[in-house]
Amino acid sequence: SHMENVLAWLLDAEDHLNVQETVSENVEKVKEQFHTHETFMMELTSHQNSVGNALQEGNRLILDNKVAESEEAEIREQMTLLNSRWRP
Repeated sequence: SHMENVLAWLLDAEDHLNVQETVSENVEKVKEQFHTHETFMMELTSHQNSVGNALQEGNRLILDNKVAESEEAEIREQMTLLNSRWRP
């Protein structure tokens, strides 16, 4: 589902952050680190709509009663996870 894809991307983004190097004392290295971080931030911004769309899709499925109870519980769980991961 769209939500699962967004969650997978978000977990990958978290992994990327977890392996970042500490800020260097070398000016050229700091410039390189800044560029890498800037690119990452642009990627986060570009995915903002995907997160919102996935949450809207989940709400719509639940409100329209288009899913079974077990699926509704799973969707709610995914929405909670996505919200908690996206908003610190």
